[in-house]
Amino acid sequence: MATRIMLAALLLLSGLSLPVSPVLASSTTYYVDPAGDDAGSGTTPATAWRTLGKINGTTFGPGDRILFKSGGVWTGQLWPKGSGAAGNPVVIDRYGSGAAPVIAGDRSTDASLSAAVKLENQSYWTVQNLKITFPAAGNDNWKRSGVYVHASQNGTYGGIHLLNLEVADVKSISCWECTDGNGQTVGAFNNAAIYVMTEEDPNNFHQSPSPVTNARFDDLLIQNNTIRDSTGIGILMMNRFGPITANPEANFHYSTNVRVAGNTIRNIGRDAIVIGGADAPLIERNSAYDLGHISRNGVSDQRLIAGMFAFVSRNPLFQYNEVARIADMGPGQDGEAWDNDWGNTGTVTYQYNYSHDNAGGIILQQENTRSDWLVFRYNVSVNDGAGTDLGARFLIDKPGVQAYNNTIYTTGRIQAYCQLGDPSVVCGSALKQNVYFWNNLFVGSQGNFDSGYSYDYNLFHGFSGPADAHKLNANPQFQAPFPGMDGMDAASGFKLVAGSPALASGTPVSYNGGQDYWGNPVSATAQPNRGAYNGAAVAGVVSSAVNDSGLSYTGSSWAVSSNRQVGDYMDDVHYATQNGDSVSYAFTGDGIDLIGEMNVDQGLVDVYIDNVWVQTIDTYAAARQAQQHVFVKRGLSPGTHTLKAVKKSGTYMTVDAVAVPKYVNDTDATMAAGYIGAWGYSNARGIGDYGDDVHYASQNGDSFDYAFYGSGIELLSERSGDQGLADVYVDGVFVQRIDAYTSGPRQAMQSVFSQSGLAIGYHRLKVVKASGTYMIVDGTIVH
Repeated sequence: MATRIMLAALLLLSGLSLPVSPVLASSTTYYVDPAGDDAGSGTTPATAWRTLGKINGTTFGPGDRILFKSGGVWTGQLWPKGSGAAGNPVVIDRYGSGAAPVIAGDRSTDASLSAAVKLENQSYWTVQNLKITFPAAGNDNWKRSGVYVHASQNGTYGGIHLLNLEVADVKSISCWECTDGNGQTVGAFNNAAIYVMTEEDPNNFHQSPSPVTNARFDDLLIQNNTIRDSTGIGILMMNRFGPITANPEANFHYSTNVRVAGNTIRNIGRDAIVIGGADAPLIERNSAYDLGHISRNGVSDQRLIAGMFAFVSRNPLFQYNEVARIADMGPGQDGEAWDNDWGNTGTVTYQYNYSHDNAGGIILQQENTRSDWLVFRYNVSVNDGAGTDLGARFLIDKPGVQAYNNTIYTTGRIQAYCQLGDPSVVCGSALKQNVYFWNNLFVGSQGNFDSGYSYDYNLFHGFSGPADAHKLNANPQFQAPFPGMDGMDAASGFKLVAGSPALASGTPVSYNGGQDYWGNPVSATAQPNRGAYNGAAVAGVVSSAVNDSGLSYTGSSWAVSSNRQVGDYMDDVHYATQNGDSVSYAFTGDGIDLIGEMNVDQGLVDVYIDNVWVQTIDTYAAARQAQQHVFVKRGLSPGTHTLKAVKKSGTYMTVDAVAVPKYVNDTDATMAAGYIGAWGYSNARGIGDYGDDVHYASQNGDSFDYAFYGSGIELLSERSGDQGLADVYVDGVFVQRIDAYTSGPRQAMQSVFSQSGLAIGYHRLKVVKASGTYMIVDGTIVH
């Protein structure tokens, strides 16, 4: 990846000089309307200007505001001139209601355009609340950016704030190195959806007759933007650096006070966030999903993609970010969530981040980084590299790594090793010094940990792990691990339940940052938990499932089949070949599910409840379907009952499990941590609540989040005139909007939402208040 940064730097072109434009009075608001008139004053909606040309030909000053009419579309490039002042910027915004105004880049009328919105050698501008596009057909490899902020002359350019923008359908270059329509070699680091570029070349590596020797940004804020469906990098901060063998810091001027926060990046062709040439940049609370997938057909040389990283930066900090589903680039082509890249100095820190399902693994420590330390702590990784040979990998090509109190969970293998960019060069012992792994939880199917690194107080489950004087080989007992779920709070299932061997069994780290992934304090002297969670033990989840091994079988033909790997619950089943053989289960509740298999060799089964025939079910199907709810019964009188199923026909009757609904009160320990917002509690209402109590929320946006283990869930609430709408999610996916309002009498203990037929396992219910005076939670029923 270091080579890619160097080559990208060599391909950058110089900026353009500024045209002369008229200067207007400061602190004036100007309106722009597709139906306006450039001959007007522009200072009222009735006298609004019409074109981008009018804006671009005007020099604005401190306090001016340029407002585009909502719902309007402007094609071309927006490049207003002038600068604001500290505390009094020029603001570009919208006015009126409706869809965000659109600035649509278009090369058809001006082939020189490389950005839809541009600022060059300007300071104190706030650009917000616009939609910005730059589409194109085919793979023409022209440079296109949604927003381009450019420093082409010496100076410090301050106060550039890009806020609440939607940047979509930007046809940036996604190839690593290719040829544009002019026959010039270009690459992905020449443009981006949001592209910040300085031309500083203090050592004149590019041999310019008048090199830019001191150009930088200060107070650069890129916040709460949405970037989607674009082919290149999401957010890129770039510079004209020298060769990789030289000291990139020599005479170099870092940009300062750089913050990239709260952005959502989805479905783009390359890296999500790349920050170059910054001093202590802060990259936090960003989310990036599905990188490297878009427009791969017909794009050659689309490789070397990572999630979020810095290069030639000093002391960068990445925290509370999420990266998910980077595409498989192929062998040796990166694909990891995080990266300590070329030319970084000081300490590079990744903390409190969540990554999952990235084909290239977890993190790369580039061989040409110059950092003293890579600190990787209190991060959660779920199924990174699963299904690939890379696995959940730490690729460490340079000394100086402290990886502690991370939770790594995968169905595949976990690796920590060195492999240089030239695979024919063997990593010697010098490259493996000062690499430490402490207090981590590693859960996977196999491991590959280089013996040259130092390990202590780690827990390994699913494989033995490397030599570690204080290691544990045990199940860490997570509350409810949820592979594949988006959202930072999806990691909550990786908290530890009572009895976990990881609780208070780690070694203290005196410089540990003071808190864990969830904000729990971490002592510098007391023994911490192992892994990313340092709080007290949490309640386990309610389970409704009973495996086939816990049932009673009658008849001579029953046998067990394990490790079929077709999706059976607990990967095993019981099966009978003799008609008349039966299975029974005594349970307490008001319903039950029988879970089996449907296939061409299955047949009819008679089902009885309390020795009374209920129905004959048919388990025949044209193709195998494992873990099917072949019989579901609800509405029994609460109490003790017996289920019996008798084989009637077919080659086999297969029994996988049963699931018995379990009622859980709103005050149960498994529900207590799920109330998010200003929830109240009311009991002894005497109207028929389950347990005679409820929790209630009065603020829209407050939510209830509940983890359970089973095959279905019901939410108990009430219906009344003060109830309203709520949005329901299962396993992070929106299911429906429910309406608990009724104009009639109050109805307590109502099942207002029900989801059944889930695969037996860990699931998650989330309900968000949308309207009404109250949203009430009375309990749940886990199936």
